[in-house]
Amino acid sequence: MSWPLKVFLAKGPAGEMRVMWQKRRSLIALLGLALWGVLHTTEGFSSVRDRVDGCLGLGHGRAESSSTWLGLVGGGGRPVELLEAFLRHASRQQQLSPRVLVVAWASGEPEESFGAIQSEFSKVADRIGMTPVFIPSLTVPRSKGDWENWSSDLRTAHGVWFTGGDQNRVLDALDSQVGERAKWLKSYCQGVAWGGTSAGTAIHGRWALTGEADLSRVAPDAVELREGTGFLPNIILDQHFLKRTRINRLLSALLKQWGATGLGIDEGTGWVLENGYLSRVMGESAVMLVQPCGSFQSVSWNVELLNPKSHAESNAVSH
Repeated sequence: MSWPLKVFLAKGPAGEMRVMWQKRRSLIALLGLALWGVLHTTEGFSSVRDRVDGCLGLGHGRAESSSTWLGLVGGGGRPVELLEAFLRHASRQQQLSPRVLVVAWASGEPEESFGAIQSEFSKVADRIGMTPVFIPSLTVPRSKGDWENWSSDLRTAHGVWFTGGDQNRVLDALDSQVGERAKWLKSYCQGVAWGGTSAGTAIHGRWALTGEADLSRVAPDAVELREGTGFLPNIILDQHFLKRTRINRLLSALLKQWGATGLGIDEGTGWVLENGYLSRVMGESAVMLVQPCGSFQSVSWNVELLNPKSHAESNAVSH
């Protein structure tokens, strides 16, 4: 089920309009939003119920029996249910020993990040009787030979997982190689399981937040965006969302890229797409879906807060 939000307007100390968000039964600490127009809520909006990934019509030669899988965690603890779902999808091609490519390019401590991910996945794998092979990719490839090795690991992977850190390190690498984004999208569209946490989540929209933003206001020039992987062409992703009160940043991004849908994933929470459709929310908190409507001069917002039980409703609508 979703948690509809009550929204009311109040004047701030300087007379500016501020917006206070309240869940039906408890206050959510998302205050201090400067908006133009009136905010309203909805039980869902079509752009999130439709297929939202970038595979449709690309002609990547996916077999009819294959399916896509993307799992995105908002940082903090990684839901065990999501890690298990990732391994189960990856094992469709390699039974009990899938090759999992762990990409720690974003991390300032790549060895530690790889070890933590390997340990968490291994515990889940032991419980469900799998023996995955973990392939570390600790640093961004530099030489031609490095990129060739990376391409080989990517081609043979059954699952690809990105650690947290600074998403700009990953995006800088993508920008440095012509055609690299297409290779990643092809891997995903051909059925390889993809996932990530924190920075490893933020990269997967058409546009990605860089981390540079003025959180005290909502305006197109208050946030910095750059090209993402393009897995989700019309979605802008934000992480640590409710825990760090990042609603201002996401709203500014949506004003900057008018027509996109915002997806804010909280810590300890994951959002899963199967076959390009929202499948389920997993973990301990929630995911917020935000979409501007009206005109840029008089904007209003569709908002939906999905808790971990929302997948039943989403499945009923999407499939």
